[in-house]
Amino acid sequence: MKTENNKVGVVTCVSMSNFVKNWALHRNLDARIYPITNSCFYSVKIEMLSYYIERAILENGYCILNYGMCNESITQLKNHYAGRLSVVELDNCYEAAIGTAIYHERIEQGHIFRNPTTMSCWHNMPTLEVMQPVEAGIYPAPITFILENGEEEKAASYVNNLKNTTILDYSVEILHPQPHFLEDKLDQAYAQIQLASDEEDETSHQLIFPFSFHNSDEYLYILDKHDNVIFSPYVAPATPNQICEKLLQLIISRQPDSSFQVKGLDSLLKQRGLYLDKCKRFANRSSLTTEYEIIQNGESTWIKEILWVSYDDNCSISNICGRMEDITKVKTSEKSIAESYTKECLLRQALQDETKKRQAHLKALVHEIRTPLTPLLAASDALVNVSEKGTELYNLASSIREGAETLNSRIHDLIELERGKIGMLKLKMAGYSIEDIMEELQLRYMPIFLKQHKSLVFCDETANSEIYCDKERLLQILTNLIDNALKYTKPEDSVSVATRLDNESLRFTVSDSGAGVPACLIPDLFTEYGKLSGGHNLSGLGLGLPIAKLYVEAHGGNIIYSPREPKGSEFSFTIPVKTVSRNERDNIRIANEYFNS
Repeated sequence: MKTENNKVGVVTCVSMSNFVKNWALHRNLDARIYPITNSCFYSVKIEMLSYYIERAILENGYCILNYGMCNESITQLKNHYAGRLSVVELDNCYEAAIGTAIYHERIEQGHIFRNPTTMSCWHNMPTLEVMQPVEAGIYPAPITFILENGEEEKAASYVNNLKNTTILDYSVEILHPQPHFLEDKLDQAYAQIQLASDEEDETSHQLIFPFSFHNSDEYLYILDKHDNVIFSPYVAPATPNQICEKLLQLIISRQPDSSFQVKGLDSLLKQRGLYLDKCKRFANRSSLTTEYEIIQNGESTWIKEILWVSYDDNCSISNICGRMEDITKVKTSEKSIAESYTKECLLRQALQDETKKRQAHLKALVHEIRTPLTPLLAASDALVNVSEKGTELYNLASSIREGAETLNSRIHDLIELERGKIGMLKLKMAGYSIEDIMEELQLRYMPIFLKQHKSLVFCDETANSEIYCDKERLLQILTNLIDNALKYTKPEDSVSVATRLDNESLRFTVSDSGAGVPACLIPDLFTEYGKLSGGHNLSGLGLGLPIAKLYVEAHGGNIIYSPREPKGSEFSFTIPVKTVSRNERDNIRIANEYFNS
């Protein structure tokens, strides 16, 4: 592989990046610079270095690393990327600035490095307090500066301030940077790249890699057409990418490993072989995606691989690029979702079966209860009609009829609740005048309230509005609320029924000045058999409010209870206002006719 047009990637310490740019410019090199943070000031991990090196290799074919050997990771990376990576042999930034000879001379004189330099001399700024001797008893120590020409005044000013602060007579020594030394080192590194490039197969082309650069869950590699590894990323110990590295070795060598099992490996290798054969014969441009389940130490790991082939000018395979990714979390989530979906399907089917059973049971129950109740109602009504008022027979017949009607009402309430639970409750929707509904309630209840010396007030603030609802069930809601108010009020108490528009809903409010609801009963007001569970000696099953809530919610509204001050109760519910078109009215009419047929 040749470095075409003198193009090269250089990973360099950020403090020397400007110098490297100037070096490449003076030598007419198309150098792509990859600055990286200073290792002397920050803890630069080997994964970060390998990332930049791999990026430079993938984008340019080769990489020059201009980074002080003060980072101990350099040796590992140099060995791993042998042939692709050329390292500028410098121990640190000081050696780059003043050259190896002066650097070692100072070391032999007993100087050590006190503060790390950031090579700011390459940015036309003085580097202060670079080196000082550590011989015992020599104080004050001389301060050595590495300065560009003309910056001596800055050093002198710094030292004068230091003398005034410490009251010590520091001596000063000036050293000037030796840029040619670093230039020579870079030239040597570039020469190694040219040598490696000349030794490459003349038919090889620059690496072409169509994927993003690796992160902690990705592993990128490049093979030649004979399945020899040209490039693979550095893999630090104890990382998920170690599994990908082992998988690649297994794919290439095809030698089974008892401690590293791949499910369906033969089938996957066959699929891979067919893909590469297709690429070889037809210059196929598509990619191949495969997924491997790996069992290692009893644990399952999923790897997704995308394979891509690049071609030379003769449409022959030049490189095979691969990207492996750890998708264990994705597979675990998919498995969990699939199991949840299967469980949900089973539960839904069980619920549907149970609903059908309850529907059949409800129909049978209605038939069994109402069959004997129907003749009882008819017979008691007939007896009342033929009996003379005031007689013992009339009183007995009236008592039987009243009990039968109460029983019929309770059975109706129970059946309605069951219909609501299993989704059999159907509404017969139509448009009605609110004024007519209020008048109907007034005609029904006014005599009862007058007889009990209680007042009933109706207040309609809807301006002759219409409501689309199931009229019978709306009346049942209001009846249940008014009956409750009637039951728990005393003579001279009052009950009011009001309607008004509330945003896009009609709000109905039934309030009274009675005793109110005990605080202990409020949580169970709309609960089935709430009065029974509350332990209070009250008549009825307590189904009036639950049924009212059922009907209100079936209409798309909601119902609430609020205590009144100083006493009394207030129940308020809403029914959404709906504007119905002519076609919808016709559909409602047809549906109601079908429902009533």
